[in-house]
Amino acid sequence: MDTLEQDICAGIDRFIKLQIPFAIYRIPGENVVHFVSKDPGDSCVLLYDIEELNGQAGFVIAPFNVGPTTPIVLLRPEREMVVDFDPALKCPGGIQPDVYRQMLNNQVVSLQDGSSTEGYAGRFDVFMDALKKKEFNKLVLSRSQKVNVPLLFSPATAFYEACRRYIYSYVYFCYTPHTGAWLGSTPEIILSGERNKWNTVALAGTQSLQNGELPREWDDKNREEQEYVASYIRSQLLSLGIQPAEFGPYPALSLIHI
Repeated sequence: MDTLEQDICAGIDRFIKLQIPFAIYRIPGENVVHFVSKDPGDSCVLLYDIEELNGQAGFVIAPFNVGPTTPIVLLRPEREMVVDFDPALKCPGGIQPDVYRQMLNNQVVSLQDGSSTEGYAGRFDVFMDALKKKEFNKLVLSRSQKVNVPLLFSPATAFYEACRRYIYSYVYFCYTPHTGAWLGSTPEIILSGERNKWNTVALAGTQSLQNGELPREWDDKNREEQEYVASYIRSQLLSLGIQPAEFGPYPALSLIHI
């Protein structure tokens, strides 16, 4: 990590303490990071219907279900900056992956919705029962953890480490007083294109690299999972009178998705 990155990280961490809304992100394939923020004292726009985004511009933080207590947060930037990013540089030792692993193993404060393996296993059984009864085609079971972090932990430095670890993913770190801070990465493209030609991706199914290379064969389970997503996207587009052109499926490098 060079001096410029260290200065950016220190500034971003200070933005959180001062409750100044911002977002920093890296687009796959780019060697730059994008930074947008409000000015001190300025707030984001809260929207309560997805259609209110029409004609708007900015960084959008949206929940799965938009409602009175879970609005869309629109960050209209007062400041914008694009900074060179060198993926070959290493982050400081205190931010390396092994440090995170030790934090998770030794400093777990609580598990949301049940703190035991038994509780998780019970919910897993409920999911499996619903799948066996064909009530659902696919379910994803998740859980959250609360952990203590070192006193000098830097969320912004964690963002840069994520950029270096997930080079084929969109990596983002954003904060507003309304949403709190969110750091994540995803290989999925919701929408890309311009004018009358737009693209989206039905991404599902996961495999590990095989001897460092893309897998050549996909089993029926992974193909079926991918088709669930493709079928949903297809039905939504057709309901709007849009006849999509489809290509694939083919492997996409991240973990490995199809």
